[in-house]
Amino acid sequence: MQIPPPRTDLAVHPNGDGVLLGDTVAGQQTALGPQSTGVWMALRDGHCTPAALEAALPDLPRAVLRARIGQLAHACVLDDARWQVQRLLFRGPRAAPAAAGAPLRQPAALRHQCVRCGSSCTGVAVGPIGPATEAVLAPDQLRPAGAHQLMARAAEACVVYAPEAGCGIERAHGRAAKPDPCRQFPLTLTQGPDVVRVGLSAECRRLLACLAAGAQGDPPGAAAQAELAALAQRPGVAVPLPDPVQLAPGLFVPLAEFLPHFEGLGVALPGLRAGLATWLDGVRLALPDLPWLAAAPWGDPPAPVADRAEAALWRAITAAAAEGAEDAATAGQGWEAERSALVARAASHLAGDAPLPPIRPLEPDADAALEAAVVHGALAGLEPVQRRDVLWGVGRVQLLTVLGRAVAQVRAARVARAFTTPQDLNDGLVVASLTLRSPRVEQALGEHAATVRWRYAAPAGPWRPLYGFLP
Repeated sequence: MQIPPPRTDLAVHPNGDGVLLGDTVAGQQTALGPQSTGVWMALRDGHCTPAALEAALPDLPRAVLRARIGQLAHACVLDDARWQVQRLLFRGPRAAPAAAGAPLRQPAALRHQCVRCGSSCTGVAVGPIGPATEAVLAPDQLRPAGAHQLMARAAEACVVYAPEAGCGIERAHGRAAKPDPCRQFPLTLTQGPDVVRVGLSAECRRLLACLAAGAQGDPPGAAAQAELAALAQRPGVAVPLPDPVQLAPGLFVPLAEFLPHFEGLGVALPGLRAGLATWLDGVRLALPDLPWLAAAPWGDPPAPVADRAEAALWRAITAAAAEGAEDAATAGQGWEAERSALVARAASHLAGDAPLPPIRPLEPDADAALEAAVVHGALAGLEPVQRRDVLWGVGRVQLLTVLGRAVAQVRAARVARAFTTPQDLNDGLVVASLTLRSPRVEQALGEHAATVRWRYAAPAGPWRPLYGFLP
């Protein structure tokens, strides 16, 4: 059985003990570790049969060789039949980006009206700030936290925010002078071919109150909508959708096919997960199979034990968050240190190293509504599409809700309460969201991306391998 050779149109760059493959066709980069690099180089040197590959890499067991070859195939770096079909998607007509003045699409349930609590104006550096903001700030108001940063890292509060007066920039110079992230927060803007989709991040600390205020108030006026639409047209604000969209490693579909199908699956995770898995099966079956991957002597890979793989994911998050907490404490960043330490404790509980405190929500309906709003906000803004692949992105959204609830339980246990409030869950989701996108934790998630896919994006039920995307 012949194994397909590596593609010859990739740019290869050294990357530590591995290599970085630049793909100008798919517009992505793939980092290979030492083992995958060894397999890549052996195939490139012509060792394209199982026997030749085993002879060239005698230190790697067959199971490892199969796993590494599978990863290369799903990363689209082998010149196999599946890639030859899918590369045509990158050469065909692409969806044009939204034109200036494209209409906004914001679900009414996600209408956010700031209640001016100020709690989200602390703890996170906003930067870089634009020239309009710099022009209205006195030099002594900028702190040396980094180039053009607005937040004061030491005090962990915005230098121009006062509890009794609100934002000093907005009060003195109007909203147009505020930094783009502050004007946008907590909305997400995704630029599609026809509309700009408005989603909602999980990082507003008074999300329930702000959504309630938005629901009770009048629909956003023409001026507010015009401001948001203009903000969406500023460089780097609205995130463009990729075309084609990667559903899962090695499985692409055109954006025009993706949008109506994905939106038809709804905004509830159970139905979305089941529909997405069915759709992935259909896409996979419509493409050439990979018989050389399943052929003897490789055989089917042993299925990892689900609980063990999930525990390994949470332990990796625990370690990464704990290291982040140490780094933040050394740098004098108290809020970052506290939230990372909270996530480390919550993830350790989820790994099964200690049971979670037996704490129940005081208002379960409100908790469920908040979780639903967070999921709806992520899906309305098509956040999963911006990640590695849609399957991974959907899994990450659910992982956020699981971790946010665990953080809320840990925080309630610290003050000896037997219940959590919706505000506890709101705070837990903020802490989890901020920590999950820190570099260390993002790297840990990436290393366990296969577990995120099958555990948190696959339909409920017995664990099963998803199309060979194994750790």
